[in-house]
Amino acid sequence: MTYPNTWDLDSIFPGGTKSKALQSAEKLQTLLQQQEKIGKGLG
Repeated sequence: MTYPNTWDLDSIFPGGTKSKALQSAEKLQTLLQQQEKIGKGLG
């Protein structure tokens, strides 16, 4: 059995990939990655 490699983001974020909530989540992820990189550099 195989499943398609697609996600239905509308079920999680109304508006799918253009959802403001999803855009905010992507910005948060970027900030957390930068924080991790800085932390490793200082440590």
